[in-house]
Amino acid sequence: LRYTDPSGHWIETALDIVFIFFDLQQISQEGWTPVNTLALVADVTCAIIPFGTGGGPGVRLAFAGANATIDVTRAASGISDAVRIGQVVEKGIQFFDGLYVATVNPESNGPFTKIGSSGKIGEEYLNNNFIGQSQVPFKTSSGEKRVVDLFTNKGFAFESKVGRTNLTGRVSTQVLRDSKLLGENAFQGVEWFFFKSPVTGKVGPSSPLFNFLLDHNITIHIIE
Repeated sequence: LRYTDPSGHWIETALDIVFIFFDLQQISQEGWTPVNTLALVADVTCAIIPFGTGGGPGVRLAFAGANATIDVTRAASGISDAVRIGQVVEKGIQFFDGLYVATVNPESNGPFTKIGSSGKIGEEYLNNNFIGQSQVPFKTSSGEKRVVDLFTNKGFAFESKVGRTNLTGRVSTQVLRDSKLLGENAFQGVEWFFFKSPVTGKVGPSSPLFNFLLDHNITIHIIE
C-alpha cells in the first residue's frame, strides 16, 4: 500500500533502462556514432524526466527518415501516446531480434540486413580456412569459463570479431581469460581475427584494445 504507482509510469522508467542498455551495446559494437550518441543522450534524458520514454528510438527513427529532424526535448517529454507506442514497438523489435537497419548491404538480397547475423562472417571464415572445432569450452585453473570460436588441431585458439571492436568489459574479460589459459598451456597460441563489417564498413580493434592484445601476447589479424 505504501509503494503504489497509480499512473503506471514505472513501466516507462523500466523501458528507459532497457533502451539505455541497448544504446550501450550499440556503442560497444559501433563506437560513438552520432546516432548512438544522440540516442543514449535522449534515453538518459527520458529516464530523468517524468512521464517520458522512447527518446532513443525517436532519434533512430529520425535518422532513418529522409526529412525527419531531431528534437531531444520533444522526444523526451512531448510526444503523443501513439508515436510513443510505435517507438517502443520499433525499439523492442530491434532489441530482441538483433536489430534490422535500413542500410543497403551489397552482400544481401534486399535493403535490410541483420547486424546480429553479420557476426557469423568471422566464424564462417575460420571454419572454412582452418581445421579444428568451433565453439570449444575451456576453464581456467580457477574455474573461469571461456568459449573460443575455433580451436585448431594444432592447439591454437582463434577468436573472431566483426566491425570496430572496443575494449569493453566483456572483451577485456575474454582477453584476460585467453591470456590465462595460454599461460596454463591450454593453448599453443591465441589469435584474434577482425573482419570488416558489411553494415558499418569498419574493421579492427580500437587503439586501447590493440595495445591490450599485444600486452597479453595475442596475435592480431585484420581481414578486410
